[in-house]
Amino acid sequence: LGCVDGYGTAIEKDNIKLSSKNATVNISVYSTRIVPIRISTTGSPKEGYAIRGITYNPEEIVITGEADVLSSVESIEINDISVADAEENIEKNISLLDYLPEGISLADETEEEIAISVAVEKMSETELVLPTSFINITNKDTSYQYEILDDESIKVIIYGFEDTIDSIAIEDLSPKINVKDLGVGEYDVEIQFEDRDTFEIKGKYTVTVEVKTAQ
Repeated sequence: LGCVDGYGTAIEKDNIKLSSKNATVNISVYSTRIVPIRISTTGSPKEGYAIRGITYNPEEIVITGEADVLSSVESIEINDISVADAEENIEKNISLLDYLPEGISLADETEEEIAISVAVEKMSETELVLPTSFINITNKDTSYQYEILDDESIKVIIYGFEDTIDSIAIEDLSPKINVKDLGVGEYDVEIQFEDRDTFEIKGKYTVTVEVKTAQ
């Protein structure tokens, strides 16, 4: 054992007598766990704009705490990043300490800050021409013949980020109609398009289909 003053400086103990040569020290030992960080936003960007992507660093963090509490934490959720009326990128640094569950600490408190970047970009729309001959007829019954009666091509409007929609061809949309359970007659059938995360089809489009008994 040694002696220190109020500033933490060691004191010569020649003239100091200690009441004990030994001391008992209790040290708490906690488990650690690596968990991912999840980011979500609130609000919506300005009309005509959308979130292109969210990046952040670090993407995971080492947390510590009592074993029973630690085992219940699957991720650190940051769910209050506002993008309301945004029309440009959002950059911010925030403290992870504000999002830790009760009883949980960071294993290294020097890593308490996370840098978040939300990419906000302007949306555009473009028009593609869909010849009716490009429309695939699905779920046909061999007892019938099917014909799309529309002679003219259909103008389809797609909406998305400019660099994405500029490279899209009408074939990429995989247009099709479903004629399942249609008997003899004429029907207005909605055209279905392949779902994409990078753009959306504006509006709904239909064609008139004639069903005849097969010859």
